[in-house]
Amino acid sequence: VQGKTWPIIEVDFRQLLLESAARADLSAAQKEVKASTETFFDSFPQRYLPSVEATVTHYIDPSITIASDIMAPIPQNGGEYQWTAIVRKGTRVNPLEHYRPVTAMLFFDGRDEAQLQFVRDVLKVNPMRVVPVETAGANVKTLSKSFKRPIFYANEAMMARFKVEHLPSLLYPASGEYALYLGMTAFAAPYKQAELEAVWPVNTKAVVMGAKSTAVSESDRKAIGTLLNINPKK
Repeated sequence: VQGKTWPIIEVDFRQLLLESAARADLSAAQKEVKASTETFFDSFPQRYLPSVEATVTHYIDPSITIASDIMAPIPQNGGEYQWTAIVRKGTRVNPLEHYRPVTAMLFFDGRDEAQLQFVRDVLKVNPMRVVPVETAGANVKTLSKSFKRPIFYANEAMMARFKVEHLPSLLYPASGEYALYLGMTAFAAPYKQAELEAVWPVNTKAVVMGAKSTAVSESDRKAIGTLLNINPKK
């Protein structure tokens, strides 16, 4: 010991934690957490998006541009690894060139009974190919119980990415000359399952508000399958 020393006067931090825990009202904390959990699904932002007067389709380019080099360790001849750019900054990639989703997302207002019935009709015919996405801020837990299946919620990132402006709307991989785009079709009332079937999957050639929508023929499926290296039957 070099120089004068003094006794430690600070209270042991472990002792402070124990004393704090002893003073805590765990019962009240549990009630607060339970109440917060029960009201969580009622706290989502309320959105008021209109329906369209006439069914309309627009197309979204899902391509992304790499903002910075994507680096990875690449083995060299001597056995050592060197970090190398495997994708360069500025590279533009369209996911649909590599993978085509087999499902579509149906955005709807869970407070509107007409739209709820539309979703029920759609899911009755396409239970595995359509993903219901509540968009207006209704309680998705209650809706999930009512539908007896998961109902998802559209967060702000999803709303911005897909430019959801009208309800109900269907987001799906387009076909024909728009095969590398996502189609977003907003439906006008009265909402009909047959109208959704007309745009996805497309059974007949149709023109929706000036936007050409073509059927995916067997030859088209084979061509797309060859291009994307996938089984056209899947």
